[in-house]
Amino acid sequence: MFSDWKKKRLLEKLQEECFHDYHTIHSYKVEIGYYSSNVVTRYDMYCPICDKTIYGIDEVSKTRHLERQKVRKTYKESY
Repeated sequence: MFSDWKKKRLLEKLQEECFHDYHTIHSYKVEIGYYSSNVVTRYDMYCPICDKTIYGIDEVSKTRHLERQKVRKTYKESY
């Protein structure tokens, strides 16, 4: 029952993902929890071609997006 749903959801996610270059436009610190010592950095990224902005992603997600860009560029250059 869930396998069809999972396939459909995965396909929708792949179609809505932008494959262009993202640029970090803003970084800010956010307090998490009850204590002010728990501070994380969040980033806003922007794609000028699709006019799409991703708000409030963490360092790991930002790095993942930028690494995907590098892999796509090297893959395109190899052909």
